[in-house]
Amino acid sequence: MGWWTSRPPITQLQLPLTPFQGKK
Repeated sequence: MGWWTSRPPITQLQLPLTPFQGKK
């Protein structure tokens, strides 16, 4: 979950990122 932290906090992307966080 360190790869998504490097990127800017995009609300639109954060929604689909939520399930990815648990997977990683």
